[in-house]
Amino acid sequence: MDTIELIKVILRRWKFILKVSGVFFILGVIVVLISPVEYTSSSVVIPQGSEGKSKLGGLAALAGIQLGESSTELQPVLYPNILNSTPFKEELLRSPIKISDSGLTLTLDEFIETYQKPSVLDRILKYSIGLPGLLMRSFQDEPITIVGDSTENIYAISRNQKKKMKFLDDHIMIIVSGDLGNVEINASLVEPFASAQLANNVMKILQKYIVEFKIKKAEDEYKFLNDRFQQQEKEFQQVKGELANFRDRNKNIISAVVQNRMDELQTEYNFSFSLYSELAQQLENARFQVAKDTPVFTILEPVTIPTEKSKPQKILIMISFIFIGIIVGSAYVLYKKYIKRLF
Repeated sequence: MDTIELIKVILRRWKFILKVSGVFFILGVIVVLISPVEYTSSSVVIPQGSEGKSKLGGLAALAGIQLGESSTELQPVLYPNILNSTPFKEELLRSPIKISDSGLTLTLDEFIETYQKPSVLDRILKYSIGLPGLLMRSFQDEPITIVGDSTENIYAISRNQKKKMKFLDDHIMIIVSGDLGNVEINASLVEPFASAQLANNVMKILQKYIVEFKIKKAEDEYKFLNDRFQQQEKEFQQVKGELANFRDRNKNIISAVVQNRMDELQTEYNFSFSLYSELAQQLENARFQVAKDTPVFTILEPVTIPTEKSKPQKILIMISFIFIGIIVGSAYVLYKKYIKRLF
């Protein structure tokens, strides 16, 4: 049995294979009709470093060379990890989505609950292929997921919340270019205006997380210095007032004791003033450092409202079903011709 003979056998039954392909073509049409409709919005940004430098330094980093970037720099390759984190998803689920038809504003959580209903195809797959998993989950208790290792970072996630977070995993994507660090954000929903808002919300929250991470050290230092400065300012004003009052009370008194006390107060004043001035300078430097470390995002491609559906991919689905039909038809012909005779 050689390849040429197999091809001849298949070609002799081409009408049958064509009929099988036609059946699968009809199945493909049905799948297209019952598949959920989605619109995808995207945006492309370039994160800039604290010095206004783009992530071209990432090329040097690949070669083991550091171009003077801060140790607190968050590389774009880690952005998908932020997207997959529980705090990010919880904040995103609370973000607003405005309905274009009614003008009503819902949270993303409410939008998914109200508008992102399972399609007919989803329900068919759920109660056919997914039935074993559905039965197993029905006997499980309400899950609690713990994230973090301290009491401040523990999240209790209900089964419903977990489903919505899984929905975000399937409908939001961040693609990071390996050379220049371009970050592409894609978001899909059943309504075009809603998908554009979701992509915009992802970009805003992601920027907030990146900024918080980048300036955390400088901001903590600024808060510490500001608290210390406020305390020192009170002490300085107190010493200054004591010195002024002592001078007023002892203007015309000539005494060694008075002069010694005056010298002590003057020394305290000078020391307090020096410390106050130094803290004021350090506070100004820390304020400048916070502004310096704050990253900037250059938008290459802004979010736009999609005009064409991203799903279902009709042509791809139809071609796939026709191809499967040809394979199934050919396999059946060969089975009838050769394999069946062996049993």
